[in-house]
Amino acid sequence: MIVTKEWMENRFEIFNRQYFQGQLPKPGFTLSRARTQLGQCRCRYKKRGLWQRNKLESCVIALSTYYDMEEREACNVLLHEMIHYYIAHNQLKDTSAHGRLFRQIAQSLNARWGWQVSVKTSVEGWALAQPQKNTTETFLILAVETSGGACYLSVVMPSYAHKLEAEIQKSREVIHHRWYTSRDDYFKGFPKVRSLRGRKMSKEDLSRTLSACQPFNLQVG
Repeated sequence: MIVTKEWMENRFEIFNRQYFQGQLPKPGFTLSRARTQLGQCRCRYKKRGLWQRNKLESCVIALSTYYDMEEREACNVLLHEMIHYYIAHNQLKDTSAHGRLFRQIAQSLNARWGWQVSVKTSVEGWALAQPQKNTTETFLILAVETSGGACYLSVVMPSYAHKLEAEIQKSREVIHHRWYTSRDDYFKGFPKVRSLRGRKMSKEDLSRTLSACQPFNLQVG
């Protein structure tokens, strides 16, 4: 089967009731064409006071349509991302992205309900999905890292790309940047910028988001 947003939404509601006590607010759902990353849980946080934890503002769960998966395989991937969402929503501490708590919840689902949720899924022998005509918009994406260690992600209006590239070349604050393209609906939630501004992300979230994007060589000259 090729996963769809409707399938994701339906299964999410069922799994939320059965395994997460209905605690999880409905997230956004999107699809990707990632080859190595079958699923993603993209969380956005709102900064609070100095002594307060950041508040989870929104979450988007993405599943790949690169493979023609068995439904049970797709369920395992969705459950994997729902564990990430559960940990983030409840502000629980874990030893790493797939640390002790994540593994404990996954093992509980596997032992009690017969799932096969794992940290990494082997796709050896999986059938590739047949290419479908893609009519979605192509987004031009800019990833920036500053000298202070902050990372930003922007969706850039294409006609302003060369202007922003010129500004970056003159900037002492930007130490690394790279352009990408993507057709992922996730980026519909970003404003198309005409200046150097973007959404601040951790390096881990930035790397996870860009893993499904295509590097783009912006011709300058």
